[in-house]
Amino acid sequence: MKRRRAIRCLLRNGCNPWTEFRCSRVILGIGVIANEIMARAILPPKASIDALHIAMVAHHRIQYLLTWNCKHIANAKILPRIHDVLTDLGCPIPIICTPEEMVDDDSEDN
Repeated sequence: MKRRRAIRCLLRNGCNPWTEFRCSRVILGIGVIANEIMARAILPPKASIDALHIAMVAHHRIQYLLTWNCKHIANAKILPRIHDVLTDLGCPIPIICTPEEMVDDDSEDN
């Protein structure tokens, strides 16, 4: 609950969450990852919330990130660069894909 409130506060007050994290170690860890994604210009400035989304998944060691966002997240040209950031920071690399890619379609076997 504290984490959610802190993130909402940062975003609502126009703070730059990538450079001004002082709230907690968790938020700091997420901020470091998101800041590095943005610092390397992997995503455009308007996609900073997508960097935060990726950072939260990586920081919490979630195995999968399912998204329909193929422009900034589940993008074959961007994913190797995201993987490089996560590897450089010592974070586990989640499987990032669309929900469609996760569906087991047995109809092809019949």
